[in-house]
Amino acid sequence: MKHTISHRNFRLASAVILAGVLGIVGCRNLAPHPDEQAAVYKALDSNDLGSVMVSQEREKGTITLTGIVAAANRKSQAEAIAKQAAPAYKIIDKIKVDPAGV
Repeated sequence: MKHTISHRNFRLASAVILAGVLGIVGCRNLAPHPDEQAAVYKALDSNDLGSVMVSQEREKGTITLTGIVAAANRKSQAEAIAKQAAPAYKIIDKIKVDPAGV
């Protein structure tokens, strides 16, 4: 009887480990986010924010904004526009505000 309980525990542990491995592998094979870089550029450009640069990491689901704008409200506007153009992405705002630099 002791052998049967040990055998059941082994099978149960094996099933749990297999499920965990399949879960991890399955998460890594998810399709990347859609390509939204051009849409973000177009939306920024149509709002006179063409000086903002856009980089996209589809696997991570991030879009990073860089560049220089003349006012803080333009920085906020650029982030809001990017969020609207690419709602599935996390927007990372690295835009600098420099009234003299634009």
